[in-house]
Amino acid sequence: MGSNDSKFQAVVSQAMVILLDVNSPIQDRVSASSILGELAQNSAVSSLCEILADKDPLLQIAAAKALGRIYSRENCVDILDYLHNALRSPNSEISSHIATTLGEIGDPSSLNVLHEIFEHNSTVILNLLNAIELICSEESLVLLVKHKMRLEQLILSVDKAVVAIRIKSGYTNESISDILSKISQGVSKMVSEDGKSGSKYNFPKANVVQIIENNHGNVTAKTVSSNSESSEALEQLSSLLSSLRAKYPAKSDAEIFEILLNGFQTMPQKNPQNWQSWQNILSILFAGGVEGIKIVCPPAGIPIEVGKRLYDIYQKNPKQLPGN
Repeated sequence: MGSNDSKFQAVVSQAMVILLDVNSPIQDRVSASSILGELAQNSAVSSLCEILADKDPLLQIAAAKALGRIYSRENCVDILDYLHNALRSPNSEISSHIATTLGEIGDPSSLNVLHEIFEHNSTVILNLLNAIELICSEESLVLLVKHKMRLEQLILSVDKAVVAIRIKSGYTNESISDILSKISQGVSKMVSEDGKSGSKYNFPKANVVQIIENNHGNVTAKTVSSNSESSEALEQLSSLLSSLRAKYPAKSDAEIFEILLNGFQTMPQKNPQNWQSWQNILSILFAGGVEGIKIVCPPAGIPIEVGKRLYDIYQKNPKQLPGN
């Protein structure tokens, strides 16, 4: 970039900073913030950081986006501290946009504060659900069903993120047992640090369990397979998927999963001996029932819906669950 261009940008940046003044119309301040983000001038950082605390949500969001652009080009560390503080805003729209900005910046130092906000919101959600349950009316059931649908969408988003991280971080080159081990260690650490979740589901660590809850709310959790067994079973299924991908390199993941499911669908009739072997494997994978699919499938890169369809195929001719 030429010196004249740099000087011109500096002049424009100074003009935009003046427009950020509290006495300027809100729309002018929002537009100025956006322009400063495009110019990515370090000289604008302090002014943009100040208006992160402004009362107007649109201005706060515009400032956050601008700071994210400046950080991406100039790597200004001070920006992160201001964004981390702004993330704690009680306004969910503002905190959502700032979380997105922090994700786009991609600095690992943001993980702790993101986890803090997630934990806080999770606690609030659990308390809200508990309150709805205690009210115990027909309307309570309607609300719980609505929230269940939203939580299932959240789980799908988490599954997508797990797969994306595995690909970006190179986890696809590791064995499933290694991945599960890392996940188990991470979850165990989080539980030991928190220790106050108050969940009525107390499961044996690193095992697949079968969850049974009767109409009176009594819950039992029976261990049905060990972590090593489930890891080996997932290893087998993952290996089969790898073979299919190698055989059909031009096929999309959706097409590969359909080939997989169709193969299992016809296997009992076409190849009973092979099906008997896979019954042993599937009996371990599905020992936790349909809810267990949400635990065992994502680490292997298998969508939950595919896991449920495979579970339905298995259920037509299941092997007796271990321990029954």
